[in-house]
Amino acid sequence: FRSAPKPATWIEHPPSGMGRVANYTVPGRDGNEAAHVVVYYFGPQQGGDIESNIERWQHQFRTEPDGTLPEPIVESFETGGMPVTVVELAGDWMKMGQSWYTKDQLFIAAIVETTEGNVFIRFAGQTATVEGNRQAFTDMVKGLRRAGPSA
Repeated sequence: FRSAPKPATWIEHPPSGMGRVANYTVPGRDGNEAAHVVVYYFGPQQGGDIESNIERWQHQFRTEPDGTLPEPIVESFETGGMPVTVVELAGDWMKMGQSWYTKDQLFIAAIVETTEGNVFIRFAGQTATVEGNRQAFTDMVKGLRRAGPSA
């Protein structure tokens, strides 16, 4: 895809890490921690299918200390001629590479199916920060357009 609308308050950083094509810090307000938006593209037929990603993400969360997994909220729509699946998980999150859970986290991931492969857009962080920027994230995802002369 070519571009998407980004809120002026989001701070862009150079991509870092495998598969990352964009990184943004979303400032927290009223003493809340910053959240992060990361855009991943691993190449054609890479990054796994939608269902296996949902299951993997679900197992990174718990809603109770006993390890109860949250039920993902899944929504599908189309934007710019591309199917999009949005997955939301909330609770305590054990991020990739961590050995502890971070409390009160909200994770929203959009999987955009392009002809060149899936693009994953993850918005995650403290619940209050993510909730306060939910509409901006949704607008960004719904504003995605294909690359090329017709876009």
